[in-house]
Amino acid sequence: MTFFNQRENRLRIEKPPDHTAISGRYGLWIRFLLLHQTTGCQSINRSNLMFDPLCVKNAETSRRSFVP
Repeated sequence: MTFFNQRENRLRIEKPPDHTAISGRYGLWIRFLLLHQTTGCQSINRSNLMFDPLCVKNAETSRRSFVP
């Protein structure tokens, strides 16, 4: 195991826990796509509304139904 791998593992352990199992550079986009496919835009949180204007009309119901 190289020093780079040890450093990455330490950073990954010290990082605060994420709300979902998906994280990283494309984490938000992948999570948005999964939520959009599975729920039909019903439970997408407000931070993902920027990706799809069609979800803006569901902002009120999403804000109440979304559980982080």
